Amino acid sequence: MSAVQTIAAAGPGDRISLTLFFAAAVHALLIFGIGFTMATEPAVQSNSVDVVLVQHSSQKPPEETELIAQANQSASGRTARQQRPTDFLAGLSPTPTDGIAPTRMLKHQGRPSPASEAFITRTTPARHRVAAHQDTRERDGRADKADAAERQREMEIAQLTAELARRQQRYAQRPRINYVDTLSAKTAVEAAYLKEWVNRVEQVGNLNYPDEARRSHLSGSLIVHVLLDHRGRLVKAKIGASSGQRVLDDAALRIVTLASPFKPFPEEMRAAYDQLMITRTWVFRSGDSLITR
Repeated sequence: MSAVQTIAAAGPGDRISLTLFFAAAVHALLIFGIGFTMATEPAVQSNSVDVVLVQHSSQKPPEETELIAQANQSASGRTARQQRPTDFLAGLSPTPTDGIAPTRMLKHQGRPSPASEAFITRTTPARHRVAAHQDTRERDGRADKADAAERQREMEIAQLTAELARRQQRYAQRPRINYVDTLSAKTAVEAAYLKEWVNRVEQVGNLNYPDEARRSHLSGSLIVHVLLDHRGRLVKAKIGASSGQRVLDDAALRIVTLASPFKPFPEEMRAAYDQLMITRTWVFRSGDSLITR
């Protein structure tokens, strides 16, 4: 307020001088680039400290230092900044020391090495491959057993089929047998053949009557089955019903053997069958004679 009053009280010369002074000041500000700014709060200066954890310590402190650490350490190389560790837990020359930590620290177990990972990667599929191989072997074993059982069944079926075929062939090739006894009806040809057969058996039997039966005056009757082929040869003879005396049974079989071969079959009989079974009753009389009926 006093400055305004002083300017107002000044004379015209003083006002001109004051105006010139302000004009010169303004031009000086424009020419020299002088400016004014409002006062603001002072900038806060950063007080952060770069601290590095080192693993190697030295007894003598270094003359020039670039970093702060928990122990003295002399730099190596051309500049200390170039040797700054890239890992905050790594040192230039690691030593097996416990360090100077205020509390005991547990050992850190790092990530497994690539070799271990590769081993795990290889062994895990290997176990699966072994298990798969075992499963495959078990399946193959079961398949082999099933195949063996199937082959065994096929062999059994083939054997049965072959045996059936042989039986059918034998049955087809079996000789045609005609059975003749005292009760069966006979053709004229068979009757004539049977009469000749009886005459021969009785003739040979009377000539070869058993001496023991003659001496002992033995008598008895028995049934004898005699099978002849188409040539009249004896195929077999057996006792159908025994006389009860071994001498007479054996004598009947011996007489049939001595009487063979018999007359061959006539053409009519040969065309009808291949073999002839004659069943007759043989009677040994005490008067040393043999008859068949």
